Amino acid sequence: MNEYKPGIAEIFLVFAKVSTFTLGGGLAMIPLLHTEIAFRKKWITSEEFIDFTGISQSFPGTFIGNLATVTGYKLRGISGAVAGLLGAVFSPFLIMLVFAVFFSSIHHYPAVAKVFAGLRPAVIGMIGVSVVLFIKKSKINLKNFLIPVLIIYSIVWQNFPVIYVMISALVLNMIFTVYKSRGINKNDIS
Repeated sequence: MNEYKPGIAEIFLVFAKVSTFTLGGGLAMIPLLHTEIAFRKKWITSEEFIDFTGISQSFPGTFIGNLATVTGYKLRGISGAVAGLLGAVFSPFLIMLVFAVFFSSIHHYPAVAKVFAGLRPAVIGMIGVSVVLFIKKSKINLKNFLIPVLIIYSIVWQNFPVIYVMISALVLNMIFTVYKSRGINKNDIS
């Protein structure tokens, strides 16, 4: 990783740029943010980006706001966190403000409906890129592949409440972490 520490304004501008030109929300921003802050700027490593993404999705609030805050904090402390957060929400706030003022007068035009319909495949593609990025960087094996499959199965086909599945996954992860940290392996179990 680069030893260069970006300034507060640079952190603000990078997150403002990504949030301005990304349609589809947080998941669609992942490939652009990864390219910008891990590859182009080299502010963090790809592994840190994956970790920060997980942390960002664990907290309430917008994904991009959380990711910008965590990344900004790592780079410049509290002032970096504030700069990242403000950069991430500034452009979308202005765009939504303008959109709210004018949308009621233009939403009935067929061209506007076609634009939004045309954006859907692009957003799905961006989310697909995010999935591929995470699969590549997460070192997927059979064990950690089964967890998301079981979670999807539990929620989608068994209709388990999401909160119970999340709590169960958290408890199982804590047990696994304690188990693994004690150095216990299959050969130690009698």
